[in-house]
Amino acid sequence: MLLATAINTIGASGITYPSDFLASLQTLTIFKNSDEVNKDYFETYDKKAIDLWNKLALGSSLFVISKNEEDKARISASVINTLSEPKHGNFNVNNTSIFAINDDIEPEVLISQITNLESTIPDKKLVFLIDLDKIIEKTQVVEKNTLKYKAELFQLAELAKNNIKLLLLQDSNSNYEFMLADEIKSEFSNFINYDIPPVQSYEVNDILKKHKDLLKEVKKPFKKDAREKAIVLAEKLEGPYPDKAIDLMKRISEYYGDEVKIITSKDVDEFAYIAGDLFSKDKDETPIIYNTGKTLATYYGKETTRKDIENIVKQIKTGRIGTQGMIISSKDNEAGAGKKYTAEVIAGEAKVPFLELDTSDFAMSEYDVETKIKVSPADYMSKIFNDVKLAAKQNPYKTAIIYINNFEEFAFSGSYSLGYKQAKTQLAREMEKAISEDINILVLGSTPDEYLEYIPMAIKDFSQNIIVDSPAHNKKSRREVIENIIEKQNLPLAYRTKEQKAELINKLGKITDSCSYVEIKNLIVKASQIMIEHNKTKAGIGEFIESYLQLATGRTSNPEMPIYNKEATTSHECGHATNLEVMNNLYRSKGKPWHSSRDVDFITLDPRGTFLGAVFEGKADNTDYPFEAMFSDIVCAYGGHSCEKEFFDMDGSAGISQDLAQATSLAKRGVELFGLGFHTGKISNVNKIPSAKLQENIYKDIEVILTNGQIVSDLITETYKDFNIWFTKKYSKLIGSNNCMIDGDVFRKSLNTWIASQSSKVKDELMIVEDLILDIIKSTKNGKIYYHTKKLAK
Repeated sequence: MLLATAINTIGASGITYPSDFLASLQTLTIFKNSDEVNKDYFETYDKKAIDLWNKLALGSSLFVISKNEEDKARISASVINTLSEPKHGNFNVNNTSIFAINDDIEPEVLISQITNLESTIPDKKLVFLIDLDKIIEKTQVVEKNTLKYKAELFQLAELAKNNIKLLLLQDSNSNYEFMLADEIKSEFSNFINYDIPPVQSYEVNDILKKHKDLLKEVKKPFKKDAREKAIVLAEKLEGPYPDKAIDLMKRISEYYGDEVKIITSKDVDEFAYIAGDLFSKDKDETPIIYNTGKTLATYYGKETTRKDIENIVKQIKTGRIGTQGMIISSKDNEAGAGKKYTAEVIAGEAKVPFLELDTSDFAMSEYDVETKIKVSPADYMSKIFNDVKLAAKQNPYKTAIIYINNFEEFAFSGSYSLGYKQAKTQLAREMEKAISEDINILVLGSTPDEYLEYIPMAIKDFSQNIIVDSPAHNKKSRREVIENIIEKQNLPLAYRTKEQKAELINKLGKITDSCSYVEIKNLIVKASQIMIEHNKTKAGIGEFIESYLQLATGRTSNPEMPIYNKEATTSHECGHATNLEVMNNLYRSKGKPWHSSRDVDFITLDPRGTFLGAVFEGKADNTDYPFEAMFSDIVCAYGGHSCEKEFFDMDGSAGISQDLAQATSLAKRGVELFGLGFHTGKISNVNKIPSAKLQENIYKDIEVILTNGQIVSDLITETYKDFNIWFTKKYSKLIGSNNCMIDGDVFRKSLNTWIASQSSKVKDELMIVEDLILDIIKSTKNGKIYYHTKKLAK
């Protein structure tokens, strides 16, 4: 204050502080201290935080979305506390600094501080936890009934590049409204969403044991079963766990006052009965659907599951289904992967009644709304079956379907969830009764894939499975999914003929290899946004590739790169792509069909995330992986190194670290697991055999394969030198323009055009090189390093 007084102005109205002084003063409190952060720390959020770190490692900043304010603070605390934990991502205490920003900070001060930190700590990744809802409050402007945002908000979005990553905490409703504005969609389109998974009832007990201070305002002690019953009962209250469970325990404790010294399970039941209006769920009516409206005609992209559906429908219509239970899971575990839809299709195709439930419906005792008579979970299960059986009797096939979501809760519920246990026991009884009544009740229990093998051990008569197929590794399924989503999104495509449309769909199928249904849908929705951003009326392959890249790694960044770095990057990626295509051409002309491995899907040269450029590979139709396919991948991996050595006199650099790791991993896997090493032979080291001789042979084979892979890579680079020079000159100047992406077909056409334009002498040399590569492969298979390349080449 004394220092401020010395530099400010004293006027008639008192002391006036300069604005830059006030801004500097605020920077002293811009960051939360460890005490402020750790007061919200719950170990339960650590797994969620590690998931968040792994999302962050994809290269994009994140919207961290929650349904309540409490989750914002708790996920922030766990993000900070898990920085040192082992993760799949590339963030750690040695290369990353993380900052939690105070809620009352002014946007311009925050932007200034982030910019300053970027310049003062240039060798570290900087991660900032920011409550975006607080920032929005200070940047919103209403102009003629139109909501606008100040420039500071967009400046904040632009900071999220290179080494700066922003975790923007936001309420789910706020995020939805925020992203409605077109200008916001554009500026924040490179951010990935991460929805914080809510704490579940079975996690609350552990939290309360570790944080006993949370119960300090609960005046009465609870018996163990009473506390566990209160936790489950709180499921029906608004708000997050553990807060709503603690609040309910406080209410119960205050209700009984001095009447009881300790709260029992009976006391909790009595309170629940009297305070029925406090809880939101109403079980008076069983919501049976008599026609789901979904049939096999609307079912696509799930080839093998379709056969299961057809078989079940046939059993229903021939009266052979009986009463039985099945577990339905998905190869893709995201929400929206198709478990419920599959159940609805079975019901719709067979034209039988359908009822959807959740295990949480049975978590606690319920009360009949009209009579106020207590209904236990077992009684409620009986009521469900009575209603469903009545619906089945009215059906021509005397069949109805009950679909139960989160079925694993019945199998793995602990002592705290008495309702689950009662409902599970009653479920078995009701199914047995239905069998004796000649009524067909098909119970479909939905569960994540990881629980599939354990449920039959805990619940009898649920040994049959329906696995919802994934389009991830099925080209036909992906094409179906792509075509249907494009149609539903009403997305116009850039093509003139049916052949061009088919080619575009096939390319999309190749790009989305290994993608789940949800990921494919997200890619197509993103492509529709990019089409508008690119000022196009139709989406072409470029928009879909850009969509794929943005979802995987974020938008392109625009670092200041000297021209020689741009040339090195372009030449490096051309080396990878050329090696891959030359090896494939060799196998097509002089090898076997099953020798090929991958080809060039597309090349990106604009920097994104943590890399400068990349060659994305597409799988060939070949599903085998023989020696030649492995060797081709290794030659491809060394392509960047060969070009750096040939054109830039760099025999090793930071830019090839990932390439070397990939090549070594491929060789190690081929030798240890696939039996592709001459000296190691047909022995698998999957069990880590403690043999020094075996390890010596493995290393010897890896050395031979990698050395000869480098030789072939150097040979291709030297032979196709002029093509690399042409490619580098053409594309290097486009780096940083957001328009530096080369489709695989375009690259192949350029390479083949170059080959066709060469003289007869050069073409003969190319043929000699092909024979030479085959000779090197033969030598490698025989466990020998090839030393005769230059001699034979001459």
